Amino acid sequence: MKKLLLIPVILLLVIPVSVEADNWNGVAIQDTLSAILAHLDQHDHGRHWLMSKKALQTGSSKADSLALSFYDFDLTADADSTFGTPVQLLGSSDTPVVSGFTLFDVHEVVITAVNSDTLYKLRLAWGASSEIGVAANDYTDLWIWGDTTNPQSVSNSGLEVQIPSLAAGTLLWASIANAAGGQTMSMKFTLLEHN
Repeated sequence: MKKLLLIPVILLLVIPVSVEADNWNGVAIQDTLSAILAHLDQHDHGRHWLMSKKALQTGSSKADSLALSFYDFDLTADADSTFGTPVQLLGSSDTPVVSGFTLFDVHEVVITAVNSDTLYKLRLAWGASSEIGVAANDYTDLWIWGDTTNPQSVSNSGLEVQIPSLAAGTLLWASIANAAGGQTMSMKFTLLEHN
């Protein structure tokens, strides 16, 4: 006889799941819930790294969490609302920062400079190239209102980013678009590592 079991996932979010007795696809419900909660706990209590552009970049390393001088990643939009040339934020050897972590996600971006008081679109893509990531829908976009006087006026810390957890070693790219074209933005980002 099938029962309807409600599994709480995150605070107020409840997912109805139809299960056979005490098993769900052959896995004990208690074990499944334990695995979900363990993953959420590791994600929430993973390592948080402040990443800036590496002073001496290599083919496989673009970002640095230990920099004494905090260099920006500089982005430029192409003409007429077209995304500019993507800038690589993470190389294959940039993650894991600490050996043993298998996953990461970008938690926030910090805008340090813009040259226009207009609307920007910031795109973060992941994969072998930005173009491959975008073609596979492996990207996320953020609207950012440029403020040349106070680039972080929209937030007193970083701007939250929503991306899935990515495997350590995944390449990360950024590009911007702006209606005026040719506009620039400088940024840094925070990285969250977990298992």
